[in-house]
Parts: sequence; structure tokens; C-alpha cells
Amino acid sequence: MGFFVKNSVILGVPKFQLDFSDIDFTKPNLDRRVYYIRPGNLIYIDAGGLKLANDNVWPLEWQNGLPVGRHEPEPQRTNKIIDSRVTGSGWRSYNADISGKIIAPDGSETRLIKKSVATSDGGMYQTRALFGMEFPITLSVYGKSAGVFAVYAENTGAANQIIFRNAAEWQYATKTIPADAANANYNGTVVIYSNSETLLGDAFAGWAVQAETGTFATSPILTGTAGATRAEPIAKIKNPGGQATAIRIHYTDGTHTEIAAVNGGDFDIPKSTRQWTTRYITRVQYGRGF
Repeated sequence: MGFFVKNSVILGVPKFQLDFSDIDFTKPNLDRRVYYIRPGNLIYIDAGGLKLANDNVWPLEWQNGLPVGRHEPEPQRTNKIIDSRVTGSGWRSYNADISGKIIAPDGSETRLIKKSVATSDGGMYQTRALFGMEFPITLSVYGKSAGVFAVYAENTGAANQIIFRNAAEWQYATKTIPADAANANYNGTVVIYSNSETLLGDAFAGWAVQAETGTFATSPILTGTAGATRAEPIAKIKNPGGQATAIRIHYTDGTHTEIAAVNGGDFDIPKSTRQWTTRYITRVQYGRGF
């Protein structure tokens, strides 16, 4: 495949009207040749941590203090968890006090869960929150604890639990529950609990608790008194003058993908098939012919 490395004059159209230079996805301002529409807010990671992008904003994201690019467009997903921020509503406690507060990863407040009874476990749960969801189900959550605690869907097996150990700072973790994990006792209940040997007074916290149908976790979908759906965006690369026949999309993992034009139309950017934060778009090149 031959790819353009600079602007060209095609069919007598002035050079400045047909821009085939590379599109840099690591710049703060999105290139005018990128079309992006997304209704609703989007959680992303900027230089200062987690932030919320407004409608139709495709934000630049950061890792280790450096801009890395734009996250691949995510498919539509629904988070079935109520009160994913864990502010208190929607959760029931058992052998635990959830009246305390702690600063969440996005700077807001979330509940601090503290075991209040000297038993083998204690925490909070939502009854039947996942009941009726199609498997596989992927759980994801930010967790923080000086001891050990877990997030799991009840009766789907120990192997399908998210386990946090000595997470002094907020950590992000996921777990995909396969269809065969739902046995006859599965009732869709989600539990956040501590089973640390330090029985009384263990303190821990979970934030952005998410349960979605699919084999990988997408960005946090924050919820209130009900579950919520994040619509998938429309993301395209414009085809100047309909003259480019292909584009090559480069990613942070060193891979690339090539998309052919259809009748000179614009190029659809593929939806993500990977867990949130694992791959970003860095650059797009125009080409002519495979």
C-alpha cells in the first residue's frame, strides 16, 4: 500500500483544499478532518486524573504524565448497578457501617465501608441487580483498602471475584464472568465485602462499580437511582474530495489497522474490542490503494 506523506494536488483541486497529511491524535485539539458525535458524558483520564467529558467531546487522554492519544470509540453498553458511585443509596450493608466518607478517584465523595461485627466477612450488596442480564458479564470497579476485599456476583464461583489486596491507593480491576458460571442458585446479587483475617474495623471502599454484558470492561458508566446506558459514538475520518482509497490507524500498542473507502466515502473508525485504557489511537494516515 502507498500512503500519502504530504498534501497533493488532485484533479486540478487546489492543494490547500485537499489535506492528506497525517492526523495526530495526541494533540489537544481534534483535527478538523475527524468527525465525532457522542451523546452523554464520558469518563476519561487526563493529566490530573479522571475527568468527565461533555457531549460530542473526544478527549485527549494521558498515561504516566504524557498524552497518549484518543481512546478507541467504545460500543454501547449498559451498567446495571444502581448508585455506582457508592454514595449510599441502592446498597444494603451487612456486618458493616457504610456511613463514613472518602475521596473517590474523580475527586467526589464515596462511602467508606467498615466492618462493624467480628465475623468472617462484612460489606454491602445489591439484591438481584444483575438478574436477567445476558452472559458473559464483566464486572469492573475502583478499589481501595489496607486489607483484603472482594467484589463479586453471588453464586458464580470464587474464580470470578475481583480481589483487592493492600490497595493503599485507588486501583482499577475487572473480571469477566462466563455463561457457565451462573448455576441454579444465581440470583443476580452483587456483593462488595471484606474477608480479611483482621475481623473488626477493616475499612475499604469501592467506586464506579460496573456490571455490563460483554467480554471486556468499557469506561465507567456512572449511575444514580437506576442503571444507565452509554451510547456508542459515531467516529469517522473525512475523505478529502473523496480521493483517498484507504486510511491506516495507528495505536499505542504498536499495531495498526487499514480501512478501505467505499465509493469515495468517509472512513468509519472501528469500535474498541479491548478493555478500557489498554489501547489508544495515536495517528491516522491517508492512502491510495491496497
